Amino acid sequence: MLTIVLWWVTCLIWSSVWLFIKLGLRDLPPVSFAAIRLVVAIAVWLPVLIVRRVPLPREARDWYVIGVAGVLLLGVNYTLVFWGAQFIPSGLTAVLRR
Repeated sequence: MLTIVLWWVTCLIWSSVWLFIKLGLRDLPPVSFAAIRLVVAIAVWLPVLIVRRVPLPREARDWYVIGVAGVLLLGVNYTLVFWGAQFIPSGLTAVLRR
């Protein structure tokens, strides 16, 4: 039973993201909104990394790979999703996104 409840809660949270993106795009441009979302994510995860004392990469090459992957997987991806969400319903955005 707990598994089913957790599954429903996860579905509700996940599906609400697309609705909030659509609502947020009424007041913010897509690139700014996507950037703010990523900054908030960093602000949430950075203290977690510090408290858990997660070791960070030491090599410059590792930071380069992380940076390029971050720009492509998060920056470009979210910018395009937020831009496209302006023109289609949030439900369709959720279906097309996954």
